[in-house]
Amino acid sequence: MPLFRWLNRRARMLVRYMIARDIPAAAAIERSSFGAQAHDADDLRAMLRHARIVGLVAEDDDGDILGFAVYRMRRHSLQIIDLAVIARRRGIGTALLEALKERRNGRSHIFVNVRDKNLAAHLFFKTCGYVATGVVKDTYEFTWSSSLSGSQLGTINMEASSELTR
Repeated sequence: MPLFRWLNRRARMLVRYMIARDIPAAAAIERSSFGAQAHDADDLRAMLRHARIVGLVAEDDDGDILGFAVYRMRRHSLQIIDLAVIARRRGIGTALLEALKERRNGRSHIFVNVRDKNLAAHLFFKTCGYVATGVVKDTYEFTWSSSLSGSQLGTINMEASSELTR
């Protein structure tokens, strides 16, 4: 059953929960988006084994995966762990964020930690109404991949403004 149907002039897509057969396509999108710092299929599987971590995918009418989001359900918030799309400026990331907002179930806010050098992500989240709320130095919280272990990456915490999460 679809979570959310997103129609706009750029793309027509369905957002639904991620299932096991979606992981290779999600990993390929991750790799094309983040290169050497990407989570691989095993990393995504490991994340999704956790009870409070959920994945969403956006797919087109042919069932091709256009993008995905992985998020953690916290007591009072949702934390976006990963979000990647096959192409920018087609509404895919926005559709995933809208579906995520629909899944809040009473949680007061949504937040994401963005790598400090990922300017495209900063701009995307800012355009979607997120604001920077803090800087975390010399860390990257989700080091599921051995390629990231020991990395010293700074992140900027961004949160959706309260009126966007209602």
